[in-house]
Amino acid sequence: MKYVAFFDQITREDGALYGGKNAALGEMYQNLSAKGIRVPYGFAVSTNAYWKHLEENGLLEEIQGQLELIQADSIDSLVKAARAIRARITAVSLPEDVTQEIIEAYAQLSVFYQQEASAVAVRSSATAEDLPEASFAGQQETFLNINGVSDLIEAVVKCMASLFTERAIVYRRSNAIRHMDVGLSVCVQKMIRADLAVSGVMFTLETESGHRNFISINSSYGLGEPIVQGQVNPDEFLVAKEQLRQGYFAIVRRFLGAKEKQMVYRQTGFFDRLFPFHSGANPSSVVLESVSPTNKLKWSLTDEQVIELARVGLSIEDYYTEKNGRWTPMDIEWAYDGEDGLLYVVQARPETVHGNKEHALTFSSFSFVQQPGEGNKVCEGARVGYGIVSGRARILASLEEEEKIEEGDILVATMTDPDWLPVMERAAAIVTEQGGRACHAAIVSRELGIPAIVGSIDATEKIVDGEVITLDCSAGDRGNVYRGIWEAQETTVLLAASKTSPVALQLNTSDPLRAIDASFLPVDGVGLARLEFVISGTIGVHPQACAHPELVQDAILREVISEKLVAEPEKWAETFIHMLAESIGTIAAAFYPRRVLVRTSD
Repeated sequence: MKYVAFFDQITREDGALYGGKNAALGEMYQNLSAKGIRVPYGFAVSTNAYWKHLEENGLLEEIQGQLELIQADSIDSLVKAARAIRARITAVSLPEDVTQEIIEAYAQLSVFYQQEASAVAVRSSATAEDLPEASFAGQQETFLNINGVSDLIEAVVKCMASLFTERAIVYRRSNAIRHMDVGLSVCVQKMIRADLAVSGVMFTLETESGHRNFISINSSYGLGEPIVQGQVNPDEFLVAKEQLRQGYFAIVRRFLGAKEKQMVYRQTGFFDRLFPFHSGANPSSVVLESVSPTNKLKWSLTDEQVIELARVGLSIEDYYTEKNGRWTPMDIEWAYDGEDGLLYVVQARPETVHGNKEHALTFSSFSFVQQPGEGNKVCEGARVGYGIVSGRARILASLEEEEKIEEGDILVATMTDPDWLPVMERAAAIVTEQGGRACHAAIVSRELGIPAIVGSIDATEKIVDGEVITLDCSAGDRGNVYRGIWEAQETTVLLAASKTSPVALQLNTSDPLRAIDASFLPVDGVGLARLEFVISGTIGVHPQACAHPELVQDAILREVISEKLVAEPEKWAETFIHMLAESIGTIAAAFYPRRVLVRTSD
């Protein structure tokens, strides 16, 4: 076929023709399947098909003309031009020979899976997408659970048109990429029934510090799009990489997310539009529904699944590191299939924030001149980035209010999606009510180099619009918002300083979260980690209360302990032990292979 190729015909060298996403999928399908890594089969519609669609329908000059009408800093002109371009691309039919090849490839894919008409995911794979220097997070559209030829052709055309969403235009402009230099290939991949199971995102590093010895996993029930788009607060797991290589059960940190919603198939629908961009849309084939109260309080992954995921992530990183001749941390989207129970990798690309950086010569830490009291605390959430920032809070209910925010303001919103990029570029910091460390707001804030707090429940209600607040993302995995301006200071340490001390330089630390950041300092390890400080600071429950829950008679105290540990008192002791082991493990993994001395409690 001239315009279509299957994954077993595409390699990483074919990025110009099939885009970064398809090239990576083809590379993994052909080279990692033997290592037990499952990639759902599929095919790619080439960029040649995209250019032929534009040329044969006389759209190139029209598109260029509309792009020239966009005025700098004019959202209105951007929206008008982008909508006009998309409308023209979708108003005309694909060339007949391209259409016939897609129909033929879809038939072959369905036969491969022994189905009459396989459900597929239709995603973009732009030639400027998944590059090592830019994430292009969510710039084009994704269509899920597409069934049948007519819906597939419609989804392919709309995917092509989504190269000109407002967010994609702004992102290319921000990264100095010429619009007409970018072509779009379309990925058509067999759907995995994650709607019956769990899915998520995995980074083969610690996302905030870039620490190499960790694998970060975000997971939630159902299809994975809500995690990427920041619509759910997922579970988070941290796995120690080198200890995993040595055969240890190396989960060193976990955080139970709220997981309020899950995306599942709609029984009667037939077409999904995650980001509708014109009226007259067909009904969606996927829907967000509430997670049951029982499942909200449960981990979405078993420990065995976390370890399986981490091993897959490690294998993918090792493969690309060897191929590239340098450390290549990966950003991986994965899904468990609820029908066969197996793990699948649906996408993998180089991580774009830390993986590209040269080794830092300095290490900066932030602290308050005067620590704010708990009475000044407004809310908290998952920390993204580093720093302490003060500014005027601007609560935006929707993008229609984007003019409210000025340079240096702190953006507060329920969630953000790629359309918010022009607003985010003006903000000094970001707070969202929904999302985890792998969501759009987190990815973009890292690229912009600004701190953010995501998954801060009820932030738009607790923060007052227009008030001055201070965002604290200085340490740990949680960030805090305080009322008022709180003066902060930055301390910079020269990491390249030669070690001239006649004795080993070691730290005293009992905070596993600060240990990850502190491990970058030019020290020989941890000379003292006090176990009682780990217990009081991280767990917050006396071991005797866990060993003898029957002695805890006060109802309020029992409720407090249940919130810190687990609801069932009979599981307090087991949970305490796990939390203590993981806390010590985090410190040890952060400084590995340097020595860590732990003083037990009396």
